[in-house]
Amino acid sequence: MFFNFIGAKKSEIKRARERFKEADLKKELKKAYEFFLETIGLRGTEVEDTSITEDEIKELLSSRRAFSKYVMPIAYDEERGVYVNQDGTIGIMYECVPVLFSSPQAVKTLSSIFTLNFPKNSIIQFIMYADPYVEHFLVRYVVSKKRANEFPYLKKACQNMTDFYRNVKNHLGFPARHFRVFFTLKFPPPKEFTDNDLKELKTAIREILQASYLHAYDVKPQDFLFFMRFLLNDVKFEVDEETDNLGIDEIVKKTKLLCQWMPNVRLNRQIIKADTEIEAEKSYIRFGSKKFRCLTWKTMPESIDFVFGNMITGIYELSDGVAGDIKQVSTPFLAVLNVFCDSINAELQTKANLMLQQQPLGTYIIALKEKIDEYLWAVKQMNDGEKFMRGFLTFWVFSEDDDELRKSIHKYIRILESLGGNVQEETVITLPLFVYSLPFGGICDKTNFLLLDRDFVFTAETASASAPVQADFMGTGEPVLLFLGRKGQVVGIDLFSKKSSSYNFLITAPAGSGKSFLVNYIVTNYYGIGAKIRIIDLGGSYKKLVNMFKGKYLEFSPENKVCINPFSTIHDPEYDVPVIVQMLTAMATAVTEKLPEQVSSETAYNMIQLAVREVLRQAEERGLPYSALSIDDVYDVLVNFMDYFPDAERLCGKDHCVDSFEKIASHLAFNLHKFTSRGAYGKWFVGENTFDISKDDFVVLELEHLKNFPDLFKVITLSVLNAVTADLYLSDRARPTLIVFDEAWQFLQDSPAFEKVIEEGYRRARKYRGSFGIVTQDLLDLEAFGKVGRVIYTNSAFKFYLSGVKADLAKERKIVDLNDFVISVVKSLRYNAPKYSEIFVDTKEFGSGVVRLIVDHYSYYVYTSHPAEISEIEKMVKEGMSYDEAIREMIKKYREKEGTEK
Repeated sequence: MFFNFIGAKKSEIKRARERFKEADLKKELKKAYEFFLETIGLRGTEVEDTSITEDEIKELLSSRRAFSKYVMPIAYDEERGVYVNQDGTIGIMYECVPVLFSSPQAVKTLSSIFTLNFPKNSIIQFIMYADPYVEHFLVRYVVSKKRANEFPYLKKACQNMTDFYRNVKNHLGFPARHFRVFFTLKFPPPKEFTDNDLKELKTAIREILQASYLHAYDVKPQDFLFFMRFLLNDVKFEVDEETDNLGIDEIVKKTKLLCQWMPNVRLNRQIIKADTEIEAEKSYIRFGSKKFRCLTWKTMPESIDFVFGNMITGIYELSDGVAGDIKQVSTPFLAVLNVFCDSINAELQTKANLMLQQQPLGTYIIALKEKIDEYLWAVKQMNDGEKFMRGFLTFWVFSEDDDELRKSIHKYIRILESLGGNVQEETVITLPLFVYSLPFGGICDKTNFLLLDRDFVFTAETASASAPVQADFMGTGEPVLLFLGRKGQVVGIDLFSKKSSSYNFLITAPAGSGKSFLVNYIVTNYYGIGAKIRIIDLGGSYKKLVNMFKGKYLEFSPENKVCINPFSTIHDPEYDVPVIVQMLTAMATAVTEKLPEQVSSETAYNMIQLAVREVLRQAEERGLPYSALSIDDVYDVLVNFMDYFPDAERLCGKDHCVDSFEKIASHLAFNLHKFTSRGAYGKWFVGENTFDISKDDFVVLELEHLKNFPDLFKVITLSVLNAVTADLYLSDRARPTLIVFDEAWQFLQDSPAFEKVIEEGYRRARKYRGSFGIVTQDLLDLEAFGKVGRVIYTNSAFKFYLSGVKADLAKERKIVDLNDFVISVVKSLRYNAPKYSEIFVDTKEFGSGVVRLIVDHYSYYVYTSHPAEISEIEKMVKEGMSYDEAIREMIKKYREKEGTEK
C-alpha cells in the first residue's frame, strides 16, 4: 500500500513493506490497508472503524454523518507521489497553470489524456477554482518594496494598492481572485499494477498536460490541505493598518498553519475545523458562513468547440472589454469536469443496432430518424478510432452573503446558457454532487455515474474542450507589478524573471491612452524594489518622480556644461570600439546623413576605425588611460592619415589610391571638425568627462532643449545611449537596472550607428541585469526605425500594447507577427477612465493576455503624468507641503466625492 511511514519503527516498516509486496492488491487490498493503518498508528477503535467500504460510501451520500468521511484521501506516499484513498483507490493530483485560451491544436493534444491506457474504472477530474485567496500576491508585492520605508508616499501607495485589490469587487462587480486548475486521476490498482506502471502513467499524463500548455506541478499534501481547508472553513486574513507592515507577519503565520501536514494523522481528518458548522440542505451546502449552490446542464449545447472551455469560467469579451465586466461570475466558484474513462463504444454499438431495427410509426418518424443519424455518426466515429465516455460538469458558486449568492448564481446561469443548452440548479442531490466535485470524490463504478443521472456522452475531444482549464492571463511570477485580468485574476509581472530570455520591454500607445501613467507605474515600482532607474526623455514628464525620489535631473541644454567624452566609456575594446566608430561615423554625417558620393560608407567606417585604433595604440604605448583621449586625437589622425598609415599605398600600388585615401580622410576630418575642441559642439565631447551617473540611483536625462539642433541632437542621443549602456556594465549585477527611452519615436533613427548601439545594449543587457524599455506611440514607428525597429521588436521579451494601437495595420506591413485572434484582442482594448486602462501583454515565455492597470486615489497621484496635476502638486510642495500631504490634499479636493476609484 502507498503510505508515508513517519512515526513507525524501522522493523515495523520493513515487515509492513514485505507484507505489502506479498499482498494480492485486488483480493487482499483491505487486509493490507488495515495492516498498514495499524503499523503507523492510525488503527480505529471498535466504536469508530476507520476503514470504509463501497456500500458505506453509498450510504454516506444520503446521510448526515461527519463530513470528513466524504473526503477520500487519507494518506500520501511521498516516495511514489500518490494519494491513498479510503475506498482503496490510488490518486494522482497535479496543479496546472490555466491558459487564457486553448487553441484547437491544444484541445486536440489534451484529448489524448482521455485515451491513455488507464486501469479499469478510472475517473479523471479537471477542477477550476476561482480562489478568493490572493494574499500571497499582495503580501509579496508589499514585501518586495525595500525602499518603502525611505519614502512615505511609496509605502502609502503600496498599502493602498493592496487594500484596493482586496475590495475591488466594490468597483468592478467581481472580486480579485486566483484561478487554479487541478487535474486528478483516481483508479483501483489492478493486481499486476507495478511501480514502473505508475511511473509510466504519471509521465504520460504530465507530458500531455505540458504539451497542452498546462504546466503541471505535483500537489503535495501541504498544498492539498491548504486548498481544502480554505475551501471548507471560514478563513479570514485581517490587514492591520496600524503596524509597519500591515500585519504581514500574521498573514504569513496563518498561511503556514493552513499548510501544516501531520503525516501520522489521516489526511481527511486534518481539514474540517472543530468550530466549522456544516449544514447540508437540498438546495445548498453550508460550511461555516459560506453557502454553496450547484448548477448542472439539463441539456448541453449542441456544439462544443475550443471556445466553450473559456466561456464557462466567465466571458472574455472581445467586442468590448468594458461590457465583459457585467458578464463575470461575481463570487468565488468551482467548475468541475468528471469523466469516467471506461469506453462505452460497445454499449453505443449495441444501441445503434437496436435503433436501426426499429420501425417508426406516425409522428415518431422524424425523431427516430434524428436518433438514427446520431448513432450512425457515432458508429462512424468509432470505426475511425474515436473513444466515447461518460462525464458531467458541475458548477458551484459560494458566498457568505445570501443576496450576493442569489445574484451570482443567476448571472452564472445566463453566462452558461449564452453558450446554448439548458442549465438547472440542483435542489435534491446537492450533497452527492458536492462530494463528486472534491478531489478524488467520484466512486470508481459506472453504476454510480448512472445513479446520479447527470452524465452525458463525450468523445475524447469534446471532453477536452469541456475541461475548465481556460481562465485569464496569469502573469510572469513575482508581483513586482500588480495588474488585474478581465476575469479578476491578480496578475503579477516581473520584467527580471529568471525564466525570461531577456528583460527588455516595449510599450506602444497613442497619446492619451495611459502610456505615461504606465511608465511611471513601472519605474516607481522597480525603484521601490531597489533597482537603478535611467530615463531618457523629451518633454519633462518625469520631473515630479525625480523630486519625489531625490534623483538627478540632467537637462542637456546649451547653458548646461555636460561633457560626454566617448573614450571614457571604453572598458572592453572588443565590444566598445565598434560602437564608438559608429558614433564618429554618425558625427561625420550628422547634417545630411550622407557621405560624399565618392566615399562609400564601408570605406569611411574602416578609415575611422583605423584612426580610433591608432589613438588607442598611442595611449597604451604612452601609458595613458583611454579617458585621456578625445575626438581631437581622431581628427588629427584623419588630417594626417598617410603619415600614420604610410603602408596604405601598398593596398593597390598606385598613386591615385593614396590621393583617394587622403581625400576621403580629409572629408571625414572636415565633417568631424565641429565636434572637436575648435568646433561649435566641441564642449559636449572634448575634455574631462562630466557625465557620471554611477553613484545615482534615479536619473532622468532630458533632451528636449536640443531638438532645435538636429545634427547635435542625433549625436548627443547616441552618446547618451552609449554612456548609459556603459554605466550598466559597471553597475552591481545584484541590482537590476531599468533603462527607459521615452518618446523614442522622436530620436531613434534607421542608421547603422543607432542599430549598433541598440543591438549591443540589448545583446549584453541580460548578462548585467539590465532592462531596456522603448516607449513609442505606434507599432508603425518600428517600421520607421528600420533595422533598429526590428532589433527592438525581436529582443523585447515583454510587449505592452494599449488601447488604440494599430496592430492590424502593423501586421499587414509585417512589422509584427501576431495572429488574427490576438489582433482581435488588441483591438478590443479599452481605456475606461476613470476606472482603468487595459493593456495587452505579449511575452515570449509566459503567454499573453489583457491586464488592467487599476489603482486607488492615492496611487493615482503618485503615478500621474497629467501636466496640470503635476503642476498643482509641485506648487503645494514648494509652498512647504510634503508630497504625502500634497497628494492627500489633491484627493480631498478632487476625489473624495467620486464614487469610483481611478
